[in-house]
Amino acid sequence: GHVSLDSDVPVLVLRVPAGEEPRFGPIDRIVVPLDWPATAAQAIPLASRLARMGNLPVQFVMVIDPSRVIPAAYAYDPEAWGIISDLRQTAHWALRQSEDQLRKDGVEVHSDLLFGPVNACLTENVQDGDLIVMTTHGSGRASRRRVGSVAERVLAVTPQPIVIMRGAIQADVVVEGYEACSWVEPLHNRGRA
Repeated sequence: GHVSLDSDVPVLVLRVPAGEEPRFGPIDRIVVPLDWPATAAQAIPLASRLARMGNLPVQFVMVIDPSRVIPAAYAYDPEAWGIISDLRQTAHWALRQSEDQLRKDGVEVHSDLLFGPVNACLTENVQDGDLIVMTTHGSGRASRRRVGSVAERVLAVTPQPIVIMRGAIQADVVVEGYEACSWVEPLHNRGRA
């Protein structure tokens, strides 16, 4: 697992039960989990290339976990749920941008915005015949700063084949406020002409 998380080139990971021959069944769809870090979007060109080579549709999946966004003390505060509403709008905008990229390449594309625990939502929405294409921060300290590596957990529990690639690390830039979101979206410009 750590080899694929730290590789400088995309790695295809197949789960092979002990004593069985490796099998790579037909692929019906490419699933690309997207999240807020800009590195997740780096999987889009690879997914597009694979989709065109295999004439396959692409399914983008983005998950909002309210428990990670709203502190427990504010869980029942109606004003705190405005944060979720803003995130939802931003997520829909990001998914549309991602879809537009693939449509320009002539790829059939769909997307889902899900709510709940990230890994549970991802694994519940992956089916037989899916190929997951996703990025990772690697297995080092950078991935541990967050709640944990989604890629590492998907790799551990998902039986479907996964193409995993280490995202290019962005230069550190200090950005304040709403623009700290990696998908910079024009919500904060509503009142400006």
